[in-house]
Amino acid sequence: MKAIAICVVVLGILSAGCVTTENAGPSEELIESARMQSDLRAMREDISRINGRLEEIEVQHKELGVEVRRLHDSKSMENESVTKKFDALESQIRAVDAARVADKQDTIDKLSRTIADIINKHALSGGSSPSGGTGRGVRGGGSTAGGTSHVVMEKETLSVIAQQYGVSVEAMVQANGLKNANNIRVGQRLAVPR
Repeated sequence: MKAIAICVVVLGILSAGCVTTENAGPSEELIESARMQSDLRAMREDISRINGRLEEIEVQHKELGVEVRRLHDSKSMENESVTKKFDALESQIRAVDAARVADKQDTIDKLSRTIADIINKHALSGGSSPSGGTGRGVRGGGSTAGGTSHVVMEKETLSVIAQQYGVSVEAMVQANGLKNANNIRVGQRLAVPR
């Protein structure tokens, strides 16, 4: 009996310390909790990667901003330099134009004085006016059987010669059979139409 009592006591002790569950595996709550913790760790890793990438992008953005400012400043300086050069060229062009206008006026004044001197010399020498067509007293002039002739002198043009005799350039071209009014040479004798 003693043996039975001992067995009952041992069984009592053993049965008192054991808890039986319906399911021998981990509970669903534990599985869900583990799954959530795993998802949370993955999300934290993603956030960490995204933050790292954002920091890289921010650094690149700052570098690009610095480069853009540098290029802008460089272009501004280049634009200023080009503008200054352009202004200097415009100033030079205005100066050349002014000098050209002054030279043109000076040339016109000299030609006017020369023509006036020729007319005055002609009038003083007792000849008829250049428009009269005699050609006496006019440099390079002479008479021919059919009218007046003129020997081309250095730096004379057909228009100056025509003006001396009071005829048109076209009339001089036709009277001399010239193909080009600008193609006369020193020493050439030209017929002056009446």
